[in-house]
Amino acid sequence: MKAKKIGFFIAFAIGILSVTANQLFAQSPVSYPDKPITIIVPYPPGGFNDTLGRIVGKKLSDAWGVNVVIDC
Repeated sequence: MKAKKIGFFIAFAIGILSVTANQLFAQSPVSYPDKPITIIVPYPPGGFNDTLGRIVGKKLSDAWGVNVVIDC
């Protein structure tokens, strides 16, 4: 009976320590992405794929608040 209580206490203590350690070492969230994004379009400029890449890049830039560069 006493060994059962000791085992329960140890398991409980490990659980509490793991939760508190997680809170102690947690880092504040980093805003991501924090650098400009480059999208490489492997087709010549002026084509459908280039135009589509530029449209998607504009939408991503507006949504994320970072520069999106389209490279052909």
